[in-house]
Amino acid sequence: MKKVGIVGGIGPASTLDYYSGIIQGVRAKKDDGNYPKIVIDSVNMTEMLSIINDKNWDALVNMLVGAIQNLANAGAELAAIASNTPHIVFDRVQKQSALPLISIVEATCEYAHSKKCKNNGFLIKQA
Repeated sequence: MKKVGIVGGIGPASTLDYYSGIIQGVRAKKDDGNYPKIVIDSVNMTEMLSIINDKNWDALVNMLVGAIQNLANAGAELAAIASNTPHIVFDRVQKQSALPLISIVEATCEYAHSKKCKNNGFLIKQA
């Protein structure tokens, strides 16, 4: 079983959801009673939101790539970013990432497709 890394703290609640979801998903598929190994690098949400507010995409990429490097240094073999907002720079982060990344946007699209959803929508809160 691979050690999973989560870039968390961006939304503390979403970090908990990822953590719990990974555990539940692994335990549902494996009958051995074991729990997955998970590493979390919790970034400063206030700092990240300030970077996004300033539209400083290079700084956001650097923050996320640094967090992913921390996960790799801790032994993670793949990672996910536990928030939708930073996915605005996902492609750039993925190119520089020390680990394979799971895109929650792609995973959501694949899930909707597998359920044969034809009309999908996104709600965006304007600041």
